[in-house]
Amino acid sequence: KQDLPSRMVAHQALLYGWGLAMGRWRLRRCTSVGSRPRTRGKPYVENFGRISIGDNFFLNSQFVASHLAAGPGATIEIGDSVSVNFGTGISADRSIRIGDRVRIGPYGIILDTDYHSVRDHAAEMPALPVVIGDDVWLALRVTVLRGSSIGAGSVITAGSVVVGRIPEGVI
Repeated sequence: KQDLPSRMVAHQALLYGWGLAMGRWRLRRCTSVGSRPRTRGKPYVENFGRISIGDNFFLNSQFVASHLAAGPGATIEIGDSVSVNFGTGISADRSIRIGDRVRIGPYGIILDTDYHSVRDHAAEMPALPVVIGDDVWLALRVTVLRGSSIGAGSVITAGSVVVGRIPEGVI
């Protein structure tokens, strides 16, 4: 029983090392990736635009694949020390900017387009930029829709849908 904690530490160290070893490989379709990227599981990356990731990025796809998708001419900019949990989708047709030290919980959705009008499914809706400030926490199943802005230090609680502007430091 005394060995259990040391075995757990060894297991965590192995997972961390494997995540570092595979991080750059699994994010190879990104335009640029900072130092020490880590992944767990196999994320889906589709880059027809520009995906730029800062230092110390962690992308979890262990249970459900997370995905990063940038359409033609679109940009996804992710800051330093950002953590994205499993099942999260980040998709840009124009621009998504995520600040430093942001935490995104499982099954999050960040979109800069609605893809079509509510009234006319054949009519395309223009993409509007999404900006998420530094030190933001998006909890489980948070959806951030086109044109939204979340101020630095805000916490968005589980199951929330963000439409519009959220000031700094708001829960």
